[in-house]
Formats: sequence, structure tokens, C-alpha cells
Amino acid sequence: MRRLHGSILLLSFVAGAMLLGKPLPGKNVAFAAHSITLHFELRQVSPPRSVTATVWYPTNTASGEIADGRFPVLLYFPGWGGKVADNASLLQSLARRGFVVLGLAYPEGAGLPDPAVPMQFATDAAYAQGTAQGNRMVEIESEDGSRILDLLEKAEPSGPAAPLAGHLDTTRAGVLGYSLGGCVAAQTALRDPRFLAVMNLDGWMFADVATQFFSRPYLVISDAQAPPTNAELSSNNGFVRNFSSLRVRDKKQQTAQLEKSGGYRVTIAGSTHFTFSDHAKANENNAGPISPALALRLVSAYADAFFAKYLNATPTPLLDDPATASDEVKLEIFPAPK
Repeated sequence: MRRLHGSILLLSFVAGAMLLGKPLPGKNVAFAAHSITLHFELRQVSPPRSVTATVWYPTNTASGEIADGRFPVLLYFPGWGGKVADNASLLQSLARRGFVVLGLAYPEGAGLPDPAVPMQFATDAAYAQGTAQGNRMVEIESEDGSRILDLLEKAEPSGPAAPLAGHLDTTRAGVLGYSLGGCVAAQTALRDPRFLAVMNLDGWMFADVATQFFSRPYLVISDAQAPPTNAELSSNNGFVRNFSSLRVRDKKQQTAQLEKSGGYRVTIAGSTHFTFSDHAKANENNAGPISPALALRLVSAYADAFFAKYLNATPTPLLDDPATASDEVKLEIFPAPK
């Protein structure tokens, strides 16, 4: 094992390319994707904790060395109680298009909220408690994102950082997440302006970003669930009422954020919340009418176009005109404020 500035352990190198099936429409896949696992020790935070990251990076050799060049860095956060592997297909796809992607697991350490305890809606008290827990989890993980970018900035030129040394361009950093991880991505951007683009895969807003706004371009990809009815919002059933209330509050905040920062909202017809993870491939009954494979291609295409535009200054026709979107996609464009 290698130690990077005493803070990052290179635990394993996975030989052999991990490839998705076929290229996305209109995009050439330039690389294969390999992975390593890094272990970050964050001892200067409270409470002290460790974070394991699965890193996918571009390669064009059978032996798996990182490709020549310096690549933009993306941090990914999974959902509440989820795993990085829940969106491995998307993260591999981004690596194949020239990004180094770090999927950050929920931290380990004493005094941390338990992500295995789910969000509760059945009573007002349980809803308030769950919201408080979500706030705390988002605050912790967003701090981890900033600290890990600090370590990558300091460690990247170092010899012991092989096989990534000299290949990370941390001045071109983006952040994304699924479900609660989408909120973590937004909170990370709110606290840290080094993250230049933010993508939220169907995640509600908690913590500061439930009421405050960041200034970087924002991509929201959401399911096609119908908005709550008045009957649901006033229901005597606590779960229905609180769940519906959160959905209304969140849609309002997401729209306000897009208007403040500029960006895009992509709504995929026939999708559900579970469409946007690899769980959809394992259990298509949870994925909605849309094919999980088609949904993955659409999400990957918009994610690649978004980060290519804002981290690589690459023209992105996919984001330019709602009329060019496929039948399954509703694209809303929010111009950046002048």
C-alpha cells in the first residue's frame, strides 16, 4: 500500500477496464475506465472521521495506467443509507469521457448520525427529527467534500500519488450526487466556491441549501412524478401530508436556485426516484415505465454535456435547445443572471 502525505491510502487497484455497453448518442467514448480505492483520514474535523473513496479514471492501456493529460475532478455522494456502487454505471461513464470521479462513501467514526436510520414522515415529530438528522448528515458530508479537495490539491503532485500523480486538475472541480447526495453536492458548492458545477440527481434540499443559494451552474435531473394534490397536502395521514409538503417546498427551492444561479432542469418521462441508480437494473419494477438502460443513457448524456460545458469549455448542443431533446426528456433552461 502507498501513503499519500499520511492522509490517503491507496488500498487497491482494479485491473481490467470496466466498460458500459455502448456509447451515448452523439458522443465518442475516448477511454476505458479503471478504478482504485482511496482512504482519507480527516482528523482536523469534528468529529474526526475517515472516508473511503472509489475512484474511476480514464485509461487507454490494457494495464490500467491513467491516460496522459490532466483531467477535471468530480466528487460524487450517494443517497441516504446508500452506497457509491449504487451509481457505478454513471460514474464509470463519466470517467470514460475524461473525468476523474471520486465516489465518497458515508464517513466512518464515532459521533456521526446513523445513515441506516431512514427518514420518517408518519408524524410531525418524526418528520422534524428526520429533517434534523438529514441536515446534520448533509453538513458533515459537505465538509468532507471540501476537506478531500484540499488533500487532492496538496497531494496531487507528489510521487507517492501514483497512478494519479500529475493527472488531476483540481482547478476544474465539479460535484454531483443522488437523492440525499444531490443535496450534499449543492451544500458542498454553497460552502466551497472551488466547485464550479453542481448536479443533483433527484435529491431534496436540506441544511443551508433548503433556504440559501449558491452561484455556480446547476443541473437538476428529476423524475416525472405528478405534483401533490390539495387533498394530499391537507391529509389526516401524517406520512402523506408531510411527504407532500416536503415535495412542494423542495420544488419551490429548486426552482429558485436555478433562477439564482442559472442551469438546467431535466425531467425524464416514465421515471421514478429509483430510476436514477443501478438498482433500477436489478429491479425494473421500481424503475417506472422507462427502460433502465435508456434512462442511464439519458442521465449520462446530460451529465457529460453539463460537466463538459462548465469544466472543459466544450460546446454542448444537447443543452442548447429544448426542442432538440428526445421524446422522454423535458429540458428547462434557466439563463445565468447578468
